[in-house]
Amino acid sequence: MNFEKNKNPYKSLRIGRTVLDELKNHSICKYLNDPFENIEDPRDPNIKVWINPSDQTSFISNWCSEKDLRDWMEGKGIMVKGNTIEEKKRYWDYAISLNNDREIWFILYHWRWFKKLVSTFEIRNKKNNFYGSYIFKKLKVNYKDPEKTILDVYVPFIKEIQDDLKHLDIYKIKRSYKDVFYGINRVLYCLGVGSLGACNTPETIENLSWVKDLIYARAYYLHLLEIKTKLPDFEWLSNQIYKNDKIL
Repeated sequence: MNFEKNKNPYKSLRIGRTVLDELKNHSICKYLNDPFENIEDPRDPNIKVWINPSDQTSFISNWCSEKDLRDWMEGKGIMVKGNTIEEKKRYWDYAISLNNDREIWFILYHWRWFKKLVSTFEIRNKKNNFYGSYIFKKLKVNYKDPEKTILDVYVPFIKEIQDDLKHLDIYKIKRSYKDVFYGINRVLYCLGVGSLGACNTPETIENLSWVKDLIYARAYYLHLLEIKTKLPDFEWLSNQIYKNDKIL
C-alpha cells in the first residue's frame, strides 16, 4: 500500500487509531457520553459525533467533525467557549488549570464574593498575665450589621490557613478546621448573629454553614499566588459566567 507523501496515514487513510482514540487519552478534553454510540464506522471521514464535555465551564456540547475534535484538543474551534481567539484562550487556560488542580473550580465559583472579605478587626494579644494572653481590642457584636461581625471573626483565618497551606494540602486543612468553625458557628448562632442554613444555600455571609467556604477559597487562591502558580483570569471568567447572578 502506498501512503501519500508527507501525510499522516493515521489521518489520511484512517489506518490504526482514529481521532476518537486520541481523544480518549487526552488529559483535558474529557467527555461524559459515548461518542461511538450509533457510529457504524469511526474511521469514516465524514461522520459527526455528539460530544458532551465534562468541563461545562470551558466547553460547549456540540456535533463535531474530525477537524472540530482536533481543534478542540488544541484549545480552539467550536467546542471551546468564547467568541474570539483571546476569549477561547482564557477558557482553555482555565481548563488546563482545572486539569492540574480540581480546586480551581472552588476558587472560580466563590470569586464573586471575595470583595466582601474585608475586616479591620485584628487579633492582637498582650501577655500580661501568668495564666495566658488576652485580646488587646475586643470584638464588638454588631446586631445592626451581623455580616460585619461574622467577617470580623472569619477574615483573620484567611492568613492563618494560607500559612498552614505551606505544610498541608487543602483537604487536610478543611478537616483540621472543621471543629474550629463548628464551634465558632455555634457561638455566633447562640449570640443571635447569623443563621445555620444548608451548606450551599442561601449563599450569603450570614449563612454560617456556608461562609467558611469563602475563607477556604480565598486562602487557597492567595497560597497559589504565593507559590507563583500560573492561574486563569478568574475575574474575567467570573464576570462572564455569573454576570446574571446577584450577590446577596
